Amino acid sequence: MRTRAIGVNYRDVYVRRGEYPAELPVPGLEGAGEVVAAGEGAEVAVGDRVAWA
Repeated sequence: MRTRAIGVNYRDVYVRRGEYPAELPVPGLEGAGEVVAAGEGAEVAVGDRVAWA
């Protein structure tokens, strides 16, 4: 994945403040980008645009 955009919301801020436990770094829980490498049997291909939430 090459990340192109990351959403940062209140929960992410609380994690960074230590108010919610999480392993850092937490850049954001949602984002979008493109696939730069994929293993055999992957459901995506290099160059596909993807997003997660």
